[in-house]
Amino acid sequence: MPNKIIKNFKNFIFQEELFSGGEKLVVGISGGADSVGLVKLLLAIREKFDLQLYLVHINYNLRGEDSKGDEKFVRDFAKKYQLDLEVIDYTEGIKKSENLEEYLRDFRYEQFEKVRVNKNFDWTVTAHHQDDQIETFLINLFRGAGIDGLKGMLVKNSERKIIRPVLGFSKKDIIQFLETTNQNWREDHTNKENIFLRNKIRNILVPIIEQEYSSNFKQIITGMTVQLQEYFSLANIIVDKSMISVVKKQKNGSFVVNVKKYLELDTGLRALIFRKIIREMKGELKNVSRGNYFEFEKIMKSKKGKRQIMTMNNIKFEKVGNILIINLINI
Repeated sequence: MPNKIIKNFKNFIFQEELFSGGEKLVVGISGGADSVGLVKLLLAIREKFDLQLYLVHINYNLRGEDSKGDEKFVRDFAKKYQLDLEVIDYTEGIKKSENLEEYLRDFRYEQFEKVRVNKNFDWTVTAHHQDDQIETFLINLFRGAGIDGLKGMLVKNSERKIIRPVLGFSKKDIIQFLETTNQNWREDHTNKENIFLRNKIRNILVPIIEQEYSSNFKQIITGMTVQLQEYFSLANIIVDKSMISVVKKQKNGSFVVNVKKYLELDTGLRALIFRKIIREMKGELKNVSRGNYFEFEKIMKSKKGKRQIMTMNNIKFEKVGNILIINLINI
């Protein structure tokens, strides 16, 4: 069994072109099955790909003695396999967040990126797996996300320097690998508590869907996210080519749009251009709705000759004649 999973892991890496050799990787490790399995798999291919691993463990101190136990486990694990480890201890401000789950995720990625940049490493590697992808798809679906959200997590995100090499494996696969290699791990009992939306989806919704409606539900959603990613990649190529003659990015970070040329484009392409501009300005599409796009279209189609100004999501849109200037509002 271990050899089979390692072989599948190697095949997945070749298929997704994740490593070419000599990469330096910051690897997040919590002590749970997912991240411990990830590190063990990376160790199995480390020599073949000449990988350098640097583990990072974040202790939020939210679970008392269990948090201390997680940190000790990770320290012992790193020592056993002679791996460099950095432990980041943080408590201040966590409970002030309205959305604790989202806050912890953002903080985690911020810390990984800081370590990666400071050490001049190539990638951050996380242990997200197939089950995480299913949950992310459903969360984004319930929140009314567009294709950008429904496509889920990328195996390799070159923009954010993140690789998820076990995204093609299920939680069950990872646990079987650990069990057959006699590798223990830490259980986070809060994962069984249905406080966060993700936990409710994992523990309640998905089992009901699999039992009552579709036993291969996970495979269906996985295939759908892959297709959406392929369509999204193609759409980005088309958008980039179309934007060349329509949108100009200024040195100060603002965008200048030729209104006449913009309105000559297909409506679907215009919506994608709008979203791409917002993403480039803010780094994300959080709180950007279809209604925001319709408001944008309204000012673009307006026949009023006078200067018009509109603001949304801390972005200022100023139309003068055939030109629309888009600026980020400093707060």
